[in-house]
Amino acid sequence: MARDPHINESNKREGRYEKMFNPFYEAGVLEVFFKEKWIRVISKHFRSYSGPRRITRPEKVVHGLPQLDVPFITEEFNGPVYAMDTNYEYIGEVLNDFVSRELLN
Repeated sequence: MARDPHINESNKREGRYEKMFNPFYEAGVLEVFFKEKWIRVISKHFRSYSGPRRITRPEKVVHGLPQLDVPFITEEFNGPVYAMDTNYEYIGEVLNDFVSRELLN
């Protein structure tokens, strides 16, 4: 849950809280290309990174012992970029950095 940045901050009790929207497979390994190397991140940072992103996930889900031989798929993610802790989409140039709330205003 995150606070809406466009609501007056003078009274801390005002404002609304909303669930973060994640249009990607959250159970996979989330990685961003930051400072010339791939770094694992949590979904909060993955959704707000403006640059190359990828998700590694199992090809199929198998229950039982054979699950140790399941191949993994790595796919590039070209979905929307949201400002940190908001559901407001960032539309602009690729920054190769994390998008903060201040870039929306």
